[in-house]
Amino acid sequence: MSETIINKQCSSCKKSKVLTNFPRNRNSEDGRHNQCKKCHNEANNRYMQTDKGKASYLRKLNNPQRKIGVRRYLDSPQGKLVKAECFRRYMSSEKGKKYRKTSDKRRRCKCPMKFEARLAVSHAIERGDMMSASLYKCTNCGQQAKFWHHHKGYMPPHWLDVIALCPNCDRLAHKSA
Repeated sequence: MSETIINKQCSSCKKSKVLTNFPRNRNSEDGRHNQCKKCHNEANNRYMQTDKGKASYLRKLNNPQRKIGVRRYLDSPQGKLVKAECFRRYMSSEKGKKYRKTSDKRRRCKCPMKFEARLAVSHAIERGDMMSASLYKCTNCGQQAKFWHHHKGYMPPHWLDVIALCPNCDRLAHKSA
């Protein structure tokens, strides 16, 4: 095809539109669908309302290859940024704020001393009495620490008796306890 096509007629609404108003289609000669984007979306929405369309959508969602691709994307640097942005937007929404309140309430009710001990550490960090655990090395293995661990328990006299641990050592310490 030597000349470039600037306009194309939609097969549904019969209007002549600019080529960029047509969705891409690798299989067609000009690389675009025969329906404009508006008509294509309307037809797709009608199809998705049918039982056959819903079944097709569910098959795509449950496809193992798709799940692998999504996981690979979410583990990529760009995917992590997108995931963090989505989480930030959710937590600032009304639904997210409600979830945070109920999850905090559950945590408080489940282990009130543990919650108070962690709160005491975070307040000490805010006041400047303690530094963040990420500024220290892990007490067990020497890697970068991330958490303060209450190694003497969660009773009030021991709230600030903590050691810096990396995620792996913190997980092991909680498993052995």
